[in-house]
Amino acid sequence: MDKEHILLVEDDEVFSRVMTRALLHRDYEVSHAANEDEALLLIKSAQFNYAILDLNLGGHTSLGLIAPLKHSNPSSRILILTGYASITTAVEAIKLGADNYLAKPADADEILSALLVDTDKSNSTAHPEATRPRTYVCAQTGVGTYSEDTE
Repeated sequence: MDKEHILLVEDDEVFSRVMTRALLHRDYEVSHAANEDEALLLIKSAQFNYAILDLNLGGHTSLGLIAPLKHSNPSSRILILTGYASITTAVEAIKLGADNYLAKPADADEILSALLVDTDKSNSTAHPEATRPRTYVCAQTGVGTYSEDTE
């Protein structure tokens, strides 16, 4: 069986290495691009099941990558990661076709949880690995926060 393929678009070299290692450890195939041009070349050369896009790429936005990703594979799931969370940008990303939006800092489990979330479920069960309140946006449930209760 083929591994699921993730496109990671991230200009922070350390974060991208850590994420790539964590995703490989979880048995995903990972392709990394540090900027929009590299990402577009990868999108033209491969199909991705998932994409993790850093919103701010050296002063440019990654929102322009959503349409080519969806054109290449309409069923691909796209997560926007950002250190500059804003509701306006989150709504714009979702309208363009992103499936979820997550504010940094976030670890690999939180990122995968947000990327793989079943948007048909309620917010309390959709993010089982969340460890602290987070803001999210998803196409079907809108803007909100979630957190896991500790026992």
